[in-house]
Amino acid sequence: MNKTCFVCGKTKDIAEFYKNPHVKDGHEGRCKECRKAYAVQYRLDNVELNRQNSREYYSLHKEERSRYYKKWCAENKEHKAAYDLEYRHSHPEQMIAQRKAENAKRRARLINAGGKFTAKEWLAIKAKYGFKCLKCGKSENEVKLTPDHVVPLALGGSNTIDNIQPLCWGCNAGKQARIADYRNG
Repeated sequence: MNKTCFVCGKTKDIAEFYKNPHVKDGHEGRCKECRKAYAVQYRLDNVELNRQNSREYYSLHKEERSRYYKKWCAENKEHKAAYDLEYRHSHPEQMIAQRKAENAKRRARLINAGGKFTAKEWLAIKAKYGFKCLKCGKSENEVKLTPDHVVPLALGGSNTIDNIQPLCWGCNAGKQARIADYRNG
């Protein structure tokens, strides 16, 4: 049995049309190919609406999605490991930033200092100051930048992004546990 798509006008086998019990012949009027093209275009035209709907769905189904993801990871260990490895290799700067943020969070937790910052915030701070050490002025391609606490954690400083400045390892180590704000000078 054949049917003509009302979008592309091509006559195709009925198997090329999605089933729809609300239509007289039991199949949609547009072929699967045209329906897919329409869906792609709709997603492109409604990006923000789709993001909002996804946020709402995930906030309402957080526990269910978490259980599903954990189950999927357990069932697809090899695929997940390969994907993670490829991601780490193709995004080295994000991985370094994430490690720096996690190290600062761990140090803060050890001495019961409050606050935390994300890898994204760390990258934004480095970009704000031109990827340079605020003390010596060396750029990140010369030295590795580290997050420095303006008010050190040992002196009661917080581990929030507003207490962080980018310094190279040498300048950060030389500052020790002193309050020194290089962000404005």
